[in-house]
Amino acid sequence: MRVMRRLGLMVLVLAGLWGCAKELPPEAYPAAKTPRQLLLNQYNARLAGDREAYLACFKTHDMGRSILAAEFDNSQAKVAYITTYAATFPNPRAVPLTPHPFAVTDADILAKDDVAYYSRSEAENAVVMIREEGIWRIDATGKPRVLSDRDIMGKRMTEMETEMLRDVTEKMSEPGATAESINDELARRRSALFDQVARELLPVPVFNGNTTTTGP
Repeated sequence: MRVMRRLGLMVLVLAGLWGCAKELPPEAYPAAKTPRQLLLNQYNARLAGDREAYLACFKTHDMGRSILAAEFDNSQAKVAYITTYAATFPNPRAVPLTPHPFAVTDADILAKDDVAYYSRSEAENAVVMIREEGIWRIDATGKPRVLSDRDIMGKRMTEMETEMLRDVTEKMSEPGATAESINDELARRRSALFDQVARELLPVPVFNGNTTTTGP
């Protein structure tokens, strides 16, 4: 299943993207009067772990905001796991994690009137930005307003993965925790994640004598 393949990529991919992001101080977020300023605000919000500033970079609806918030919390939980793991179980052979610098220039952005596009590479979908009343925001109005069963499961998987990562990260500070025990804990709980979500969301037969009902 696509969701499970996504989980398999989890931690190491984030290390290459964000590194020791939480070590950077929060920065102000000026009004996004240019597309580049908008992208810089989004970048700084992610580095600072500022969820509200991050969500303010998007134009969307209530459900879209909920989806974006779940995705943001998940990425922050991954960063926290990576940085805590590296600090708790240092490995001299490990490559130091550093955040990628913000390197977007105005020349990288295609803008026409009140719409702008930016993509880090031809292989990536472009970020679409729109301007309203002089302020630019990322267009996330295409997020589903009503979630399909698949969307509901994917969102819940993201939320439960976040909870799992936060919990395993806290366990690193417990007496007797080792890199091996944390690795085992993460692998065990990750493999059980889909079943946990399925039990929570999918109807299953519940037998009570001769009567069959369904439960969550």
